Amino acid sequence: MPTVPEDLPTKPVDAVRVAIATTQSAAVAVPYLTKLCGMISRRLERPTSGHMMISYEELSRGVQGDEFHLMWLPPLIALEALPRGAAEAVAVPVRKGRTSYATAIFTAPDASITELDQIAGKTVAWADPHSSAGYVLPRALLQARSLDPDALFGEQTFVGGHDKVVQAVLSGQADVGATYVHVEDDEIVGGAWGKREVRVLARLGPIPADLRAIGRKADRRVESEMSREL
Repeated sequence: MPTVPEDLPTKPVDAVRVAIATTQSAAVAVPYLTKLCGMISRRLERPTSGHMMISYEELSRGVQGDEFHLMWLPPLIALEALPRGAAEAVAVPVRKGRTSYATAIFTAPDASITELDQIAGKTVAWADPHSSAGYVLPRALLQARSLDPDALFGEQTFVGGHDKVVQAVLSGQADVGATYVHVEDDEIVGGAWGKREVRVLARLGPIPADLRAIGRKADRRVESEMSREL
């Protein structure tokens, strides 16, 4: 029987490429990504590489370009990727028994703004152009109240994440902002502001939660293990 020389180089094992968008602070995103990559590496006995995208747009380009094997997709990116076959959903996260959340337009607790119709001419902080809770649906909420989001504000700015929206509003850099909230029995029980106090002007929901998905170039073992594990 022929033998294989011991010094014959072996084919390197491709790393599983894992991607998330940094809509949360790095203090939250990095530990999560590190933990997720470690779990995948142990389950598959393969190396992993974690990729934190600086925006939803960058994540979307990577998904469409088949750059990743496993991804954490916000609803709007998932709606683009799944019908095109660029990704396949394998899990929906359950947070405190919920698979959905809501969006809220808010201001600082001591602001002069007390009603939604008082935000005309003000500065608004948005999370990201691809963010459901931090941009798209709050604009839909305004339109439903007969307020034109393009003409309503004196200034609109994208700050790059939900925590940064809260920071902008509470520091006075923006008059109002929009972010995610969790609702229970028709009451807001949490949001991106954590334990800090804000004044909610309006809310809309529920919104489907983010999806865990695999890319079309992921092998079947990645799909099988992630379907069971996530």
